[in-house]
Amino acid sequence: MAVYDFRLARKLQPDNSEINKNLTETTDAWYKLLYNKIEGHKREIAIYPHKPVNYLEIGKSYKNLGNWLIAEDWYDKYLLLEEASPDEIIRYTEILARNNHILKGEPILKRYTEKFPTDQRLWSRYGYYELWLQKKKNAIDAFEKALAIKPYFKEAMNGLDLAKGKGYIYTVIDTSYSYGKTSRTTKLREYPIDKYYRLLKKNPQDIELRFTLIDELLKHKRFEEAHEQLLVMQPDEKIAGTDRFKNKLDDVSILQDSSYKDNIKIMLKNLKKIIITGMQL
Repeated sequence: MAVYDFRLARKLQPDNSEINKNLTETTDAWYKLLYNKIEGHKREIAIYPHKPVNYLEIGKSYKNLGNWLIAEDWYDKYLLLEEASPDEIIRYTEILARNNHILKGEPILKRYTEKFPTDQRLWSRYGYYELWLQKKKNAIDAFEKALAIKPYFKEAMNGLDLAKGKGYIYTVIDTSYSYGKTSRTTKLREYPIDKYYRLLKKNPQDIELRFTLIDELLKHKRFEEAHEQLLVMQPDEKIAGTDRFKNKLDDVSILQDSSYKDNIKIMLKNLKKIIITGMQL
């Protein structure tokens, strides 16, 4: 929540050095926690591969990191194991919207509006998906159903205005709407890692691109993901037998071990402080 507040503060005062400094420090701390959380759940998956919550939590973490394509993959794995709640479908369809996978999300939202007909959020989200697919009559119907449940639901009110051709300024932070609003007018910034993941999804046999992704992941200390990319290539003996692969695997393993040891030292130090403080109390 601190990150969200600092982001809002920066919108009001973009050049405020204190706000920018606080945002950077808080974001870095939050992202570190998210990556640690991801690693923890991956270890749980290795032990309990059929436990849905671990896949869900990894998907939510990647969503918070803004890694939309990876988040979608983990949500897909989660949905194979468990019927999601309306809250998770709302999050999932935000991710799908950011990835421009509107056709994929439409039938899911339709099914969930039938399953939870009194949830105005699902009707409103379904309305936006229908609107983006140029199905304006369906969109209007969905928005009106949302407003029948909650008459002053702003997201649905704005969506209904859009479907009827009325302009407005959308003030609610909603990542799913960001897709509909910006995709036709501005080009969203795409970070190299996200770009490489996207291209690899289309062409998983591109080995050079995969090595490029690994190098980029290492720059940002995302060692576990880099290791996963090496594991993808490992079954191919022609690749796994090369010095390039072996050297890269050694480099990643060393960096992983070093990172884990540093984290253990920090956690032990913090634990010691907590124990001492508790004894003093």
